Amino acid sequence: MNTLLIVGVVVALLVGVGAAIIYYNASSINIGTTSTLSETTTTTKQSTQTTTTTSGYSGADLSGTWEGTFTAHAWQGPSSTGHWTWIIHRVSSNKYAGVLKTSDVYPTGGWINIEVTVDGNQITVGTVGNYGGMAAVVFSGTVSGDGTQASGTWHFTNNMDNGQWSGRKVSSSTQIPSETTTTTTTTTQSVTGTTTTTQAPGCIPNPPTQYQAAYQSMYQAAATVFGESNLQCYFQGVVNQQYAASFHIQNYNPQEASNYLQELNTTLANNGWVTTTLVSSGGEIHIAGYYNTTINGAPAMFMGLLTIVIEDNGAVELVIQIQPGTY
Repeated sequence: MNTLLIVGVVVALLVGVGAAIIYYNASSINIGTTSTLSETTTTTKQSTQTTTTTSGYSGADLSGTWEGTFTAHAWQGPSSTGHWTWIIHRVSSNKYAGVLKTSDVYPTGGWINIEVTVDGNQITVGTVGNYGGMAAVVFSGTVSGDGTQASGTWHFTNNMDNGQWSGRKVSSSTQIPSETTTTTTTTTQSVTGTTTTTQAPGCIPNPPTQYQAAYQSMYQAAATVFGESNLQCYFQGVVNQQYAASFHIQNYNPQEASNYLQELNTTLANNGWVTTTLVSSGGEIHIAGYYNTTINGAPAMFMGLLTIVIEDNGAVELVIQIQPGTY
């Protein structure tokens, strides 16, 4: 299935509750309604960190390691400013290839592939391939005359969020740094060759307090069916009042999808969920429903979507999404 990031936009409308849910997976984040991305300039009020660039770009080689920051409008977390790193190398006069990693806001948790195009002083950086938690993203902007600074605007291709970015070239190194996590080590490699990295678990799910009962009941259903040790979290966060957590599933058998679906449905019902949509197709699973609880003595409803998708490379991903509903 051709499912950061290339994205397929899927919007789940939960039967019986009538509200749209964002659909996250290794290549997608889908949303019901968002505003159209506008062309933001460096004079916009939200331009808090844009670096001034000039139109006299000399065509200098941009190969190397770049670092910078970006703002996000829809992200709900401790900060609305994220950090990014590019490591790129030149493949033709105006083309570059390499990898990208982000942190703090829309964290990738590891390196993802990017392609870079330069036209005059205009630069476009786009993510390629499949990656969990986010849609494809595009950075557009200008490069300074000496080729050491760049800035502009960015957006998700499904218009879920956008903002501004700026950064600078910090070295001429095209080496991917060694990174060690508690479970996986990514070895040093050069982006001039084939890049193969191991995605390590990069998060501990931490939904807002009011979301926790609904989330935990859905997560426990998945853990019961697939085994908690087989679920490895790589993305979690809140966007537009929706909490999402994404996992890689180990030892998943697509041939058993219909049986998994029934087991999940039964376990979800035992955990207090009312399921409204059950779909099993091609080894993938989609379950939607709602969960009633109380918060501070008042009744509350949460909508949920549990999705299992299979990437083009065979990796299997589980995404849990929770969003407040209305009676």
